[in-house]
Amino acid sequence: MSEQEEQITNLNKRKSILKGQLTRFETFINNTDIAEDQTQLELRLQKIEIAFEEFNFVQTDLEILECIYWHNLNPEPQNGIMQRKDMVKEHQMVSAIALNGLLIAQGDVSDLNTSISAIK
Repeated sequence: MSEQEEQITNLNKRKSILKGQLTRFETFINNTDIAEDQTQLELRLQKIEIAFEEFNFVQTDLEILECIYWHNLNPEPQNGIMQRKDMVKEHQMVSAIALNGLLIAQGDVSDLNTSISAIK
């Protein structure tokens, strides 16, 4: 395996781990009473923001490496672009649900419409 192939493999593993963190966060939101677990939700939301930021770095590195490595086979890294779009969409949806739940639990619904419109 070449050095580039190994880097791509390692970045794909890291990306899978980060996607798994988002899935676990989504599961937590779906199975949690936000009114009772506000602090836990706030902490997890901060962690998922950090994980999403790291995902963007990993995905960018992957797109660069794949473009260089497979340029002759596929000059457009469409697969990576679609994966980024899917992850961004899922991240926005899960984060919005968490934030809206916190606002409702805290009785502050004045920002609810603003945060919902930000998703669209």
